[in-house]
Amino acid sequence: MVNAMWYERVPSKPSAGSIKFGPLSLSPEQIAVGIMSNIIVFVPSLLIVFLFRKSRPRKLRMSRIDKAMSEAKTEGGAKSGRSGNDTDEKPEESSSRKGSLASSSHGDTSAKNKKVKKRRFTLPWWGVIIGWILCIVCLFGSAFIVYAYGITFGNEKATKWVTSLFISLFSSILLIQPLKVFLSALVISAIFKNVDLDSDDANEDEQDPQLAPDEEWFAAASGKTRTTGGGSSPYDKETLEKMRKQRLKEIEMGVIVREIISYSFFLWILFVLSYDNRDPNSFYLQKNLENAFIKIGDYTNFHRWLDFSRVSNTSAFWYWSQNVILQELRAQTWYNGITPAYGLRGFLDDRVNRIVGRATMRQVRSRPDTCTIHSGMRSLIGGCQGYTSIVSEETSSFCANWTRRGSRADCNRVEYRYSTGSQLQGLPIVAKQDVYGGGGYVFHFAGRTPDVLERMAQLERENWIDSLTRAVFVEFSVYNAQANLFGVATIYVEMTPGGGMHPWWRFDGIRLLKQAGSQAFVIVCEILYFLFIFYFIVREVRLIRKKRKEYFKQYSAYAEWAIILLSFTGLIVYIMRFIETDKILTIFKDTNGGGYVRLNYAQLLDDLYGYIIGIIVFIATLKFIKLLRFNRRIGMLSATLKQTWNDLTGFFAIFTIAIGSFGLLFNLLLVAYMDDFKDFLSAVESCFAMMLNKFEFMEMYRSSFLAAMMFFLFAIYMNIIFVNVLLTIILKGFEQVKNDVTKQPNDYEVVDFVMRRFKKFLGINSVTPLKDIVTEHQREEQESKDVRQLPDKVSTFIDQINHTYFDGKLDLNDKKMLKKTLRQAKHEQRGRPKSMEGFQRDDDHMTEDQKHLDEL
Repeated sequence: MVNAMWYERVPSKPSAGSIKFGPLSLSPEQIAVGIMSNIIVFVPSLLIVFLFRKSRPRKLRMSRIDKAMSEAKTEGGAKSGRSGNDTDEKPEESSSRKGSLASSSHGDTSAKNKKVKKRRFTLPWWGVIIGWILCIVCLFGSAFIVYAYGITFGNEKATKWVTSLFISLFSSILLIQPLKVFLSALVISAIFKNVDLDSDDANEDEQDPQLAPDEEWFAAASGKTRTTGGGSSPYDKETLEKMRKQRLKEIEMGVIVREIISYSFFLWILFVLSYDNRDPNSFYLQKNLENAFIKIGDYTNFHRWLDFSRVSNTSAFWYWSQNVILQELRAQTWYNGITPAYGLRGFLDDRVNRIVGRATMRQVRSRPDTCTIHSGMRSLIGGCQGYTSIVSEETSSFCANWTRRGSRADCNRVEYRYSTGSQLQGLPIVAKQDVYGGGGYVFHFAGRTPDVLERMAQLERENWIDSLTRAVFVEFSVYNAQANLFGVATIYVEMTPGGGMHPWWRFDGIRLLKQAGSQAFVIVCEILYFLFIFYFIVREVRLIRKKRKEYFKQYSAYAEWAIILLSFTGLIVYIMRFIETDKILTIFKDTNGGGYVRLNYAQLLDDLYGYIIGIIVFIATLKFIKLLRFNRRIGMLSATLKQTWNDLTGFFAIFTIAIGSFGLLFNLLLVAYMDDFKDFLSAVESCFAMMLNKFEFMEMYRSSFLAAMMFFLFAIYMNIIFVNVLLTIILKGFEQVKNDVTKQPNDYEVVDFVMRRFKKFLGINSVTPLKDIVTEHQREEQESKDVRQLPDKVSTFIDQINHTYFDGKLDLNDKKMLKKTLRQAKHEQRGRPKSMEGFQRDDDHMTEDQKHLDEL
């Protein structure tokens, strides 16, 4: 039934918000279908199984204790009848029953003395009837629903469905269901691992034993448990100490493994939240907008001003604005001359991106006489306008042609009236040459296309862009429903005091709305993430109370608190972004897409949120290295840095001085020729780029021959000398750490530990008995003892040889004298000592020590 309900409902191609696991991908729709189908199947199945398992029999069988007492009574009665002693039947029977009950109570309930067990919860006997009714209802209900779906499918689709049903049925029986049972058993056994092996459910379907009026259970009367007598341990203290250390090591390894598993789950949730805020389609959205509005390399009709990167004067900018901006902002007529449908109104010319609000052209102007003219040139120059730097921006309102007087209509035109950053919902922009505020003089691309073209031509005739103009910004935002992304475009030209225009642009694809099919999944991940954060807070507070000052000497403590604080900061930014997005959508909905909407503030919050998430991912990933401290090879990285820290500190001090010197040199030589060396910071950045083999040598050579010569000196000095010195320091420290690490035992072999635990968990191999562990420890202790006694035994053995064969003539403390004596003994009687010769000829006079040495 479930297979028929969602057959061909989920698209085969994953959507934009899919979760990828290598070559596999899981879309939000597939996750939702899996959850709903499992709920539909799991709830009735669990209810039916619960009814059948918990319903007690209609008639309980007789208690085994009463049955045993009855048999004992029958046997006792038969024996007493054969002996003819019928008068004593009842007393014997009573005493026998009491003794049996006493022994039964003591034997059967000795395990219950510790804790009085209660019967398990059961349902009435008619629960089985309800279970059978539910089985019949599910059977016929599912059959009816499948029959209804089969009618709607048609013959061809129904045939395909039956084929897929059989395939999924066999795959479920052979793979999915066994795997589900196996994983469920692992999880349940890991959670409920304290199993009472003494419990027995055999008496759940039998009656309680009946006691006579003068009888009671001993365990219930006393309420005390019987203790066993203690005895001395058969193992020595050293063996027990080794076993204790081994057990403590296993406990610590268990803590490490659990910490690794839990922190891995935390990292997975963090990665899900971080990548949910990003989409690969944002790159394609950015490239599409760049190709549409910048048109790099576009020479249609042999006109180079369609390429925005080649705009260098006012005429070129107006030509690009009228022939590119206005054409791409509106859906133009089709290739066959047909006007686009009404539904495409408000879309860009690509017909997939819906413009949010309306596009604007904003100008930032400088005040007159913002710079000082040299005294020798004041008679020739009438005025001077420098950089704006926000402070020197013009904030006055003008009439047409930037005059102070004119008609009311000319003085009320919005293009000549200053609008503040709060009115325009804009933020300051850090451009290539200067920093500009969010306000300015605005031209709106609103109305019919011919009217907009006419107003732009009028502004061009009125010199709207003149010598006081410092920057002109074209700003608009779009929404792509296919990728669920907002696009923010900022295209601008800067008129620097040195003359000319410098074009620049930026397109951003941001996600302000959650993917439709993954909202529930992402919300669950967000809740779990902050549950982890609260757990980390509690854990760190407990560690502070426990360790006090020692706590603040660990790097992991600062990393943990950085994650906690950044997480709450990210939560605040996330809420602010949500509120700002809701405002934008409200305005867009109320004005049917025609209102003035800016996404600059939402974009800033999204960038800030992305920065915070990126820093959290960075710190959390580095902190994960600490969890791998069980292996000495993993710790070699941090140990190498510690070993070489003093050398690296001096190296980086010298490196900073050297790179700063070369930066100043190139800045002085190339500041007038290359934009990469326009200031000291740009020069230093360019020096780092040259170390990465990114430079323009020919342009440098044409600009300054001395700069080209210094470039060779820079390459030799930085790339050869400094890099090799750095590698030498690191390799030397690594070699020292490696030699030290190899001398240390590897206390935590986590892989072997996990494999042993996993095999024990699955029951593949049994647990090693305690006596085998003790025997192994005793064997190792004996081997260690033999090794410690070996030097003394060898010394005794040499002394015996010296006194027996060499008559004590060997000086064992003088190596030269020992060699001389051995050479003399070698030449005597064909190299055999006289004492040994006599010793071999007269075997009867050999002492016990001599015989023992001879055997050796």
